[in-house]
Formats: sequence, C-alpha cells, structure tokens
Amino acid sequence: MAGMTPRQFRQQNCLIYVGIGFIRVSIGGLICANFAELNIQFMWTKEKIGNQAGKTVMVTGANTGIGYETALAMCQAGAHVVLACRSQANADQAKERMGREKGGGALETAILDLGSLAAVKTFAAEFCGTIDDWIS
Repeated sequence: MAGMTPRQFRQQNCLIYVGIGFIRVSIGGLICANFAELNIQFMWTKEKIGNQAGKTVMVTGANTGIGYETALAMCQAGAHVVLACRSQANADQAKERMGREKGGGALETAILDLGSLAAVKTFAAEFCGTIDDWIS
C-alpha cells in the first residue's frame, strides 16, 4: 500500500464475492460495507462481445425480447446464429428483421419447443456437434 492512495489500493486489491442474494466486497481481507464508494460498474453491453466469426451460436427464444437482442448482437459480432423458436413463422419474422440490421454473421432458423422432449431430441439430433455456444 506504500505510495498508493486509498482509491488505488482499493482498485488493485478488491475481491468481489457474488452469492445468491448478496454481493460482498473484500479489500485486503476486510469486508467493505460501503460498496458504492468503490465505484465499480457491473454493466454488460454488446460492445464488449469479441469477434465471433467462425462460431455457431444457438439462441432460444430468438424471436422476441432479450433472446432477439442477444441473437442480433451475436450476428452483428460475426457469428452464425441459429434462431431457435417454437414456431417457424416467428423465427422467419425475426430473421427478416435481423437481416435488415448491419451484421457480419449469418442467420438460420430452427424449430425448438423446449416444452416438448421429443422436439428437443429432434433438434439435438440435427444440430449435435455443430453448435459452439448455446444461449438460452
């Protein structure tokens, strides 16, 4: 700690433990009660996604909400994205909307109803060994 300001010490010696329902911050073995004082930001953005060229990513629920945004971000990062949706119509609409956005990746649709074990087995038989990342 010699030659460091308290803020520099906190930034270099901060350990964060995340558990169910709590976040505890330890600085040099001492528990820090004033978490806001550390000025740590936990923000994930699509700008933090690295180049995904050459990867195949399957996203469930890719036709709406966070699934759509995740699939779009992965496509824009260059991944080949499999849009796994319950209905072909919804998957096709999502693919069309995403296709209008700028992106270096490719889009593919697949039917996957996670409520049906038979549908999951069919999907797995078709895509087994071809998916690098599964985002659900």
